[in-house]
Amino acid sequence: MPKIGYIVSPWRGLRGHDAHGDGNFGASRSDGLRHHKGVDYLCREGDICVSPFDGLIKHVGVAYADSTLGSIHIQGTGIYWPYFAKILYAAADVAAGQVVKRGQKIGTCQNVALYHRADVGDHQMGNHLHLELTAAVDSQRYMEVPH
Repeated sequence: MPKIGYIVSPWRGLRGHDAHGDGNFGASRSDGLRHHKGVDYLCREGDICVSPFDGLIKHVGVAYADSTLGSIHIQGTGIYWPYFAKILYAAADVAAGQVVKRGQKIGTCQNVALYHRADVGDHQMGNHLHLELTAAVDSQRYMEVPH
């Protein structure tokens, strides 16, 4: 499967661990009741959010019902057809139904730390974009078949 591109410009690295948790895939959430389904990419409010691959914008909305933090969903096209991306905390510059190219600007980073009231003092949350990536696979390759 082809590699995807980064989702934020300029590149500032991965969130990793901060005072408000971990931005790594699979990190514990809600005292272990669930796990982080994505990876968090550090950004500053106003940084550019770019498409990680060629695709079709399937949904533009909000990350949380009570917020103005954005959510952009992209279905891969061409060699990226198996991929589906969910990007959170970006104000969209695109609309559902729009075709995008890898690296194309699709929005701007918002301040998720401010939303969580974690943007001041010694215990700040690293502001970030959240990327959840799923990929279609051939289930027969992973299925255990009885003998």
